[in-house]
Amino acid sequence: MNWRFHSALYAPANRPKLLAMIETNYGHVGRFVRLQVSLAAGKERPQKEHYQILEACKEGNGTKAARLLADHISYTQKSLIAAHRRNRANGAEN
Repeated sequence: MNWRFHSALYAPANRPKLLAMIETNYGHVGRFVRLQVSLAAGKERPQKEHYQILEACKEGNGTKAARLLADHISYTQKSLIAAHRRNRANGAEN
């Protein structure tokens, strides 16, 4: 469902090659990313962010939706980096 949500946001850009690249990348790292984000951030925050993005889209506020999506992606990246650092630190201890 996560991919369907994000692809529905990207599809209106009408960039099929870009969407295909994003989908391929999502397929390669999707499970790992979702697991790491879930472990690092839980599921509540990303789900809440998805609802906020959806509401902005329903309101027709593309600027707000784009800002919320950028924040969502940035938070996901930060969560993954933090999880990676913790995993490396734990691996160094073992």
